[in-house]
Amino acid sequence: MQNPIHEARRLADFLNIDLRHEDIAEIVDKCSFQKLKQADETVKDQSVFKESGLPTTLINNLYRKGK
Repeated sequence: MQNPIHEARRLADFLNIDLRHEDIAEIVDKCSFQKLKQADETVKDQSVFKESGLPTTLINNLYRKGK
């Protein structure tokens, strides 16, 4: 994406959500590939899915590896 802040602003405008520039910048930062990869390693323990009763094969394939 060439300009993620611009695109996030367009999305917020389309959804009629009033966000400050700082909010948009924070959203873009938290959605960066590096942050999402880090979250995959630390946050996504998948405990919510494990409690749901979904098959293990489905749970293990919920997140794309980004390769």
